[in-house]
Amino acid sequence: MDVHVSFHLRDAGIWEPHMLRHFQNVLYQDPQLGVYDIGANIGQYSLVAAAMGRKVVAVEPHLPSLRRLHKAIKLGKLEEKVRRANLIYRNLHAHIVQLLQFNDTV
Repeated sequence: MDVHVSFHLRDAGIWEPHMLRHFQNVLYQDPQLGVYDIGANIGQYSLVAAAMGRKVVAVEPHLPSLRRLHKAIKLGKLEEKVRRANLIYRNLHAHIVQLLQFNDTV
């Protein structure tokens, strides 16, 4: 992580608290809403949505971030709620089509 994000995570435990509250409010308004987190990074939004019982597809191309996300999913016992994908740019279109088709089974 970069120093800007890391500082806020160390200091407050979350990144962009105002945006996270707004995100949660949107999810509370529609109990059927799922989440596609494109560029999930370490998964703050994916993890919050999954903890709220939502189905999530988290897409992250940076392998170290994807590993951190995977670890957080396991620690939170959220494996049944979050589908993870590591995208390689040259296969981006095919993977997105595959993820969209996967939506009904998440």
